[in-house]
Amino acid sequence: MTQNDRSTVPMNAWCSRNTTFGEFQAPLCSHQTGRDIIILVDASEAIGSEVFYGKMIDMLHDLYCTIEGTGSQVGVLLLPGAGNPYVCDAYTSYIPLQQHTSEDFHASLETMRADEGACCGRSVPLAQGLKAANGLFRDFGIFPPNERSVIFVTASHPSTPVESETCLSISVPEFRDLTRDHPFNVLPSGEEMTTCEYKLRSVPVAAAELKTAGVRVSVVTVPGADGAVPSSAYFSGSPWPGKCTADGQCEFSAPYGGDRGHWGSWYTDANGDLTRDYNPGPELACQMRVHPGTPVVSRPVLANALRVNAWNPRGYADTLAVAMCPAPQCLPSSLFGSTFADNCVGDDASNWAQTLSCVRGESYSMCDRLIPRTELCHAEVRSDPVAVGTVNNVTAVSVRIHCEQHCSGERTDTHAKSIRVVCPRGASCDGEVIGDDVITAVEAQSATPPTSSNQ
Repeated sequence: MTQNDRSTVPMNAWCSRNTTFGEFQAPLCSHQTGRDIIILVDASEAIGSEVFYGKMIDMLHDLYCTIEGTGSQVGVLLLPGAGNPYVCDAYTSYIPLQQHTSEDFHASLETMRADEGACCGRSVPLAQGLKAANGLFRDFGIFPPNERSVIFVTASHPSTPVESETCLSISVPEFRDLTRDHPFNVLPSGEEMTTCEYKLRSVPVAAAELKTAGVRVSVVTVPGADGAVPSSAYFSGSPWPGKCTADGQCEFSAPYGGDRGHWGSWYTDANGDLTRDYNPGPELACQMRVHPGTPVVSRPVLANALRVNAWNPRGYADTLAVAMCPAPQCLPSSLFGSTFADNCVGDDASNWAQTLSCVRGESYSMCDRLIPRTELCHAEVRSDPVAVGTVNNVTAVSVRIHCEQHCSGERTDTHAKSIRVVCPRGASCDGEVIGDDVITAVEAQSATPPTSSNQ
């Protein structure tokens, strides 16, 4: 997947540097042919200015380092954008899709770091960003579609802007239709643009347009301003506890503006500019079911729905290599037989709360890989009581998750599947499928359902 060292490319101060975690050398893909790569970056309030202008931009440097010297074209889009009225604040093409020298690309990232207006917006309009990437590939791509990648780095799930806050009358209709407004915008398909429609239909459709053309779509979830990492289940096409039930029924709330919102009074801000704020009004809830078999990312989902648990470049280097290096060369053998729980890490602070939140947040996606979700059937999830012990003299937490097939609301005779997840302190969790198990009534009474995650 990667070379042993960076001796094949000139010395780069960003790619080999000292960090607070020690000396760091960014991985370099062993596959040295060029590709078209667009990096979509979460520049929203979920990331926050401290993370964005610090650790996020450092990671963008590291992402570029993995393909340095390959002749690849790389572009960077920020979501949301910086007041572009034509796309309703959806995105800013901050670094154009073209071939860059290492010096120029790293200098562009430092220009972004100095730009106080690059972050932080209120939405994460991924559907518009994916459509923009498709257009950039069409207009400026020089490599074949199967040599193209879109990598989305985010601390949140996607959301679309409020029309009244971001759009002018000259906005492009394709993007204006995807914004939140009340009465709801109506798509050409006749569907109303609720936040449910956006998350569970518009984003997967925009991703499918790229994937159908042969483009690889990947997501790297990272810690946001509050330290939390969003569940990968959404991007893998599964529901997740806290927002959805096991059968895939989800509920989301959002403010819409329009006849529910209003503009406040004019005032002079800290810069001496005359301005006023928009209040989009109270939130409205909507419900929608996850459509089975429609992940946002490319398949295999384990190689494309990736997670970074801490801003440690030595810890996330392999994840960046999986995202940036070409498939299938970038699919490490360690992913075979793994589960989404393997993306979690053992953290015994607060009684393992962060670790268990991560594991339970991925429980539906783990079961979906063992019992495929269909329109009529899904896996109900149970977990045994948590156990704490030691693994190789290291404190670890263990939980066993059971996946039971239900069709049309009834438990089937299909044997349940079980996954044992063990998370040593300070190390990645290990999820192991332990075979088919017949769940007895006694076991069912003693087990506890997974609690809702904070995602």
